[in-house]
Amino acid sequence: MKTISLWQPHGSLLFIIDPATGRPFKLHETRHWAPPARLIGQRIGIHAAKNKADLEGVQAYIRDRDAGGPEFACDEAFRVALRRRFEKLVDIPRGCLLGTAVLVAAHRTESRPMAEWGHFGDFSPGRWAWELGEVRALPEPVPWRGAQGFFDVPDEAFATAVGIAA
Repeated sequence: MKTISLWQPHGSLLFIIDPATGRPFKLHETRHWAPPARLIGQRIGIHAAKNKADLEGVQAYIRDRDAGGPEFACDEAFRVALRRRFEKLVDIPRGCLLGTAVLVAAHRTESRPMAEWGHFGDFSPGRWAWELGEVRALPEPVPWRGAQGFFDVPDEAFATAVGIAA
């Protein structure tokens, strides 16, 4: 299965359900490049990158900003989302397979006003928002070495995710 690595906590946010909407907190993965057209409509694997700096960056961002300011509205969103699953940032899994999602579509970030995209991603002009749906989390993360861009993972590695056939 074609798999993509996401920095944490963004990978986990795809699988944490917002009780207010019944949908994952994170609905899009943002990149500076469009995904290959052949992957649109296909199920892809989601891998959590093993990068300590990403968690330290989120921790510093949350700690150093004034909560409630309009430009930092995602501070509270990060706190709420992450506390639904993890007690501390260091508990967030890294260097592992998290689950799968269908790559529904890819949108230029300029196609919508910035406020409509949500909190979790870099939706600045010139980027792509990959719409993800039908997320299926693995019961437990599976340790796995990631890579940049899409990389191949045997389907069997995702076999325990709900609805995934080996």
